Amino acid sequence: VGDVNPDEIKKLANDWIGLKKFKSVKPPKAKIVRPKDIIIAEKIKKGKEQAHIVLGFLGTHLGSPDNYKLAVLNHILAGQGGRLFTTLRDKMSLAYAVNSTMHVGPEEGYFAVYIGCDPSKIETAVKGIKHELELISTDMVSTDELERAKQYMVGAYELDQQRISALASGYTYNELYGLGIAELEQYPQKILKVTRQDVLATAKKYLDLDAYILSVVKP
Repeated sequence: VGDVNPDEIKKLANDWIGLKKFKSVKPPKAKIVRPKDIIIAEKIKKGKEQAHIVLGFLGTHLGSPDNYKLAVLNHILAGQGGRLFTTLRDKMSLAYAVNSTMHVGPEEGYFAVYIGCDPSKIETAVKGIKHELELISTDMVSTDELERAKQYMVGAYELDQQRISALASGYTYNELYGLGIAELEQYPQKILKVTRQDVLATAKKYLDLDAYILSVVKP
């Protein structure tokens, strides 16, 4: 990527990395750390002035079509324009900070919601998070809400790809994880294909309020 000589780069890679030196091995298969039908709650007391809450679920993996659907779902919930911020912080004044996040890899990752709040509001905050997750798992998002999320994601992605380092990293990791180098160009179209029905089905599949981990750090 960039103003380089392919032959020189190939020689440098062979000299410094020397992939031929390594034996072919099968990567270990990661194990699911817990059953999918239980709730785990952990509360820890620390010397903090505010409470920190994370409610998490098992997620998806890079090779799954659900990866793109869950990414759109996450964007609808996350950020300053997302449902969690608008409802829990702006309307209900529950949070110092609130967001959702997802992590994917070769094996199942996670989807989680974080909120920082006053210790006296822990119970209300958890109920508020669950309520928002239940809403998006019950009713389809609006067409406008979905289109805004997808257009923002694609715009931010394509802006990022203008950096040579982002292109090099994207090609490398997509190839490494078995997605292929074409994934870099195909990703925006896969995001744009996500429908309202996809978001609802994905929420129902992954945001299981009968199977999650709740972690609370409080004073």
